Amino acid sequence: MSWSVSAQNHLLGRVGVQPRWLLWVEAKVPGTLAAAPVGLWNGGDDLTFTIDGSPRVYNGALSTFDVEPITYGTGLDVRSLRVTLAANAPETEDLVRGYLIRLAQVELHLALFDPMTDALIEADPMWRGFINRAPLSTSAQGGAETVSFEIVSQMRLLALPGPQLKKTDAAQSRRGGDRFRRHGSVAGEIPVSWMKKE
Repeated sequence: MSWSVSAQNHLLGRVGVQPRWLLWVEAKVPGTLAAAPVGLWNGGDDLTFTIDGSPRVYNGALSTFDVEPITYGTGLDVRSLRVTLAANAPETEDLVRGYLIRLAQVELHLALFDPMTDALIEADPMWRGFINRAPLSTSAQGGAETVSFEIVSQMRLLALPGPQLKKTDAAQSRRGGDRFRRHGSVAGEIPVSWMKKE
C-alpha cells in the first residue's frame, strides 16, 4: 500500500479521514458465462469510482460490511481474507444468488474521504485474489443473515489442477492426433514386469 503525495499530505494535516471499503467481483452469468462485474462498497449511495483509469459503479451496501484485518507476507503461501456482508441486502443477494462467483476474481480497495467535504481523497488497492467460498449463515433467534466471502490470494492459482489432468484420449486425439492417453483407461489392469530379461 502506497498512498499518493496528496493523500499523504492530507493525512499529515491530521484533519481526519473517513475510510470506506470497495469490493469488486468479476462474476459471471450462469449459462452463458458472460462477464457481469459487481461492485459493492460500505457507503449509502451508488457511486462511480475511477480504478486503474476505468470508471466502476459500486452499489451501496451500508448495513453490514466487515473486513477482517489484512495480513501481508512474502512467499508462496495461499493467504485468505474474510469479507462479511449482509446477505439480505438486495445487491449482495443478487451477487450471491444470481451469478457464478466461485473462483471469481476479486479486488478490494480502501477509499479515503474527507469527512468535511465528502470528497474522495484516494482509493488504494488492498487485496487481489479469488472467491474460494461464500457460505451463508443465520444467527440464532432470527438474527441477521450474512454471507462471508473467503477471498484467497492469487497464489491459489498454483494449487489448481491443470486442465491436462482431466483430458481423455478422445480429447487428446483431436489435438493433431495426440494418442498419449490411448491406454489410460486400462493401464492399471495390465501387469508390468520391471525385471531385466537375459
